[in-house]
Amino acid sequence: MPRPKGLPKTGGKQKGSRNKSTAELKDIIDSEMPAAIMVRVLKEVANDKQAPPAARVGAVKEIWDRRYGKAPQAITGADGGPLAIVAALGKASDDQLEEIIAQMAAGLVDADG
Repeated sequence: MPRPKGLPKTGGKQKGSRNKSTAELKDIIDSEMPAAIMVRVLKEVANDKQAPPAARVGAVKEIWDRRYGKAPQAITGADGGPLAIVAALGKASDDQLEEIIAQMAAGLVDADG
């Protein structure tokens, strides 16, 4: 049977609506409960065989991030090299850098280039 016009392909899930399997987990994380209690609850979710797999994985991820910190996210340019602005500034003379800084302070140069 064809899909009626105007309905999303997602089976009715509206854009921006909460994922039901992880909604409870996100509520726990967003609450203002003490960290020790939060970790205990997250451990319970992670060990709960009846919990949805997405909630269990999410709980483990949150525990891991709290214990070891989030993995660093590298900000690089093309092919893993430095950002274009960094490469260009690295080749500039001191006088050129001072001029760029003065222009940026005066609002004459857009920060994007």
